[in-house]
Amino acid sequence: MPENTVFRILIETDRHAPLPDPSELIVTEAGSYEFAPVEFTEPGNYTYRISQQLGEESDKRVQPDERVYEINVTVIRGENGGL
Repeated sequence: MPENTVFRILIETDRHAPLPDPSELIVTEAGSYEFAPVEFTEPGNYTYRISQQLGEESDKRVQPDERVYEINVTVIRGENGGL
């Protein structure tokens, strides 16, 4: 990755689904990055979108990945009453 390149990785949802905190990652160098865990408190179907944006201070010759990934999570109540 060229110097002075910053990517923002965002996770978003339309509904009142729980989000990790923070809900964006700031990527400044090559490597692995992870969102914080998401804690579900209710059963349901949750849809998330993950996208990438180029940071304002980044080298303008670098183009972000414009794909948007959709992730569907189904949370059910188990036999013991837990999720």
